[in-house]
Amino acid sequence: MAYTVLARRYRPESFDSLVGQSSVGDTLKNAIKLDRVGHAYLFTGPRGVGKTSTARIFAKALNCPNSQGGSPCLKCSACEGISKGQSTDVIEIDGASNNGVEDIREIREQANYAPLDSPYKIYIIDEVHMVTRAAFNALLKTLEEPPEHIVFLFATTEAHKVPETILSRCQRFDFVSISEADIVGRLKQICQDENVETDQEVLHALARFAKGGMRNAQSCLDQLITFAGGEKITAEHLAGLFRILTDEEILEALDLARASKLEELASLSESFKQRNVQAGYVLEQIHLMVRTLLKILHLGQKSAADRLEGNTLTRAEELAKAQTAQGWLAALDLIQQGRTNLSRGVEPDWALEQTLLNLGHLGQLPTLSELMGQLVTGKKKTSDS
Repeated sequence: MAYTVLARRYRPESFDSLVGQSSVGDTLKNAIKLDRVGHAYLFTGPRGVGKTSTARIFAKALNCPNSQGGSPCLKCSACEGISKGQSTDVIEIDGASNNGVEDIREIREQANYAPLDSPYKIYIIDEVHMVTRAAFNALLKTLEEPPEHIVFLFATTEAHKVPETILSRCQRFDFVSISEADIVGRLKQICQDENVETDQEVLHALARFAKGGMRNAQSCLDQLITFAGGEKITAEHLAGLFRILTDEEILEALDLARASKLEELASLSESFKQRNVQAGYVLEQIHLMVRTLLKILHLGQKSAADRLEGNTLTRAEELAKAQTAQGWLAALDLIQQGRTNLSRGVEPDWALEQTLLNLGHLGQLPTLSELMGQLVTGKKKTSDS
């Protein structure tokens, strides 16, 4: 049997299994419970956050004869047919390849026929922003006065490209990027189900790399499992396949900078180059970590518990307290300057090395109180003379 990728095997099948979109799930469940189902919905947001999956779940809940509390039973023939893409009353369409007037005209004609086995005939149109303006115009009449048995579910990453005439006839739901903590929790559960051993810091680094997309995170985990070849997934696998760093490696770089170990910082910059880790990515991760250290310094350890845990969190707290707030704020300025240099076309490896070495000099700079003391002393000397 052909292998099924993790992103498909662990696709959410019910509103309760949706990650990071609780408000959307609750609203759609209530619409069914209160019998306030609209005829057209628009799901918009970043890639890989559950828009199409939510459309399928909603379709199941609408056509499930055993629906309870607005949730599908997932056991009946209607639910199973939708899950397998075999339902005659739930039609999924790719807006990118079915975007012409003739395609929409065919949908409009079919919409007049009642569903065969279900309460609703449901059209799920993915990437709906790819539909041409002429085709949208052909759909307007059906959206304005739809048959009672029709529900349209539109999904798109670019709602601004959908005409206002269409938007105004839809109930719009904006999906948000999924938090790092939620992605880590889901990846941890998948690793347990797949009997895959890995370090927590690897999952956190993977979640940040996915930038709020659950599908991206699951796809990357799938590759890592294959790359590790049945072994425990480590930071080395992470760096070898995706050229990304763990929190421990970022903390190590900042610790070297705090201790003004310039030679080791230069070697670290060279190692990043040898490993093909992108300079922009390194500076971005260091920037995020310094912000986390500032939060710990001002708000305590709990403020970073959603990102760091265990020994990594303890080490971060120790590092945060080893430098003043002024020092970390100065570090942010230096890192931002390095990122600005990159955007201006400065050679990446040189920009990264310069930034790391600049950070290494932070410990040699006087604090704000020391500068104020020097200023007062200078004024006193001037007045005495």
